Amino acid sequence: MRRPLRIPLAWQLALAFFAVSTLALGSVGMLSTALTRSQFRTLLSEQERARVEAQLQTHLQAGGTLATFRPDAGTGTLGTGKQGEHPARPERGRRSLFILTDPQFRPVGAGPGVPPLGQRERAAAVPVEVDGQPVGYLVARGRPDIEGANAAFLRRTAQAIAWATAASALLAALLGGWLARQLLRPLAQLRSGIAALGRGEEPTPLPPRLVQDELSDLLGSFETMHAEVVHTQQAGRQLTADIAHDLNTPLTVIRGQLEAMLDGTFQPTPARLSRLNDQAGRLARLVGDVRLLAQADAGELPLRARRIPLAGLLEDAVHALADEARARGSRMQLEVPADLNVTADPDRLRQVLDNLLGNALNHAPGSAVTLRAWAEGSGVTLQVQDAGPGVSPQELPHLFERLYRADPSRQTGSGLGLSSGLGLSISRSIVQAHGGRIAARSAPQGGLIVEVWLPDVT
Repeated sequence: MRRPLRIPLAWQLALAFFAVSTLALGSVGMLSTALTRSQFRTLLSEQERARVEAQLQTHLQAGGTLATFRPDAGTGTLGTGKQGEHPARPERGRRSLFILTDPQFRPVGAGPGVPPLGQRERAAAVPVEVDGQPVGYLVARGRPDIEGANAAFLRRTAQAIAWATAASALLAALLGGWLARQLLRPLAQLRSGIAALGRGEEPTPLPPRLVQDELSDLLGSFETMHAEVVHTQQAGRQLTADIAHDLNTPLTVIRGQLEAMLDGTFQPTPARLSRLNDQAGRLARLVGDVRLLAQADAGELPLRARRIPLAGLLEDAVHALADEARARGSRMQLEVPADLNVTADPDRLRQVLDNLLGNALNHAPGSAVTLRAWAEGSGVTLQVQDAGPGVSPQELPHLFERLYRADPSRQTGSGLGLSSGLGLSISRSIVQAHGGRIAARSAPQGGLIVEVWLPDVT
């Protein structure tokens, strides 16, 4: 298949500027030339009429008559001729520009049988007055021929218009090329940005533009997308490395214990088998968490939402962690109205509560952990508050990122569902799948507050 001709967009725009300007300027030039010629003819005709009218007035004031009037030669002439001859006969080689009539619009010297002029010619007639009284009329017949110096003047005028049109078209082409380069500069920046994105490079800050337009918006959106893609790629690589590390740790423990048991170094006691089972459970939880996040990313997280009373669900979540709280010296508090309901998947919502409560117990041992719920607007708000060391403002925006761990004072302990570093990410995915939102903030008196808002869809 023949490869199509490639013409840069800048050239296309420059050619478009040139074509449009040439067409427009050519049309204006042709119209100007025609209008100039027409107006010049009208000017000559008016000058001739005024000259003949002045001569006729002088002739009549000197005692002459219409029949004896003979104008001097000009650009056009009129003659009366002898009785019965063709009126307004011009000199040889010239044509008559005007017909001279009497007050009754009868051509002078035309004889008694010639009828007066028609209404159209009468409307265009110019009266010739002597002492304020009309003594006749001049009626234009045709337009003057343009010859000699007049023709040369019009020719030079047409040439000047043509040269001006050509110069303007050339200037428009040059200006169009420059404007095309300026207008397409953002596209060149966008192309280089796409190439950098393909290489996985960090986005380069774009220079500010003097004029903000749709291309500026496009570049801004692409720059934001570029930064997000690079961040996602980096987060994906980090996630893979962290998951590989988290998988390797329990696998190493399990493999080492099994090898020791196989070669007789260790005896397979119930305690050692229990530790192996804990490590296998940790592996299973991590794999399940990764699978759940993959489903959430693909928009395939299964939800079985129904109308449920919140009080019972929250009490079960608190009671399930009561022993762990006592072992850590923490107190669990629950504040929820008895008649508060919400439309949600109870299993997924329980998973969110387990993650948030377990996170609070791990990070705030020996303090109170409070779970509250209340109706807010068109939905329901759940709040988990602990009295631990809290989180710095710089770390708050990253809490829900995958495998993100805050400073060591708030790092996860063992076995409460967040050892994989994915608990808060999973909670966010579940909440968003319900159409809700989740956010974290520091408590004024210390500690962390995590709030979940769910729409109350009935």
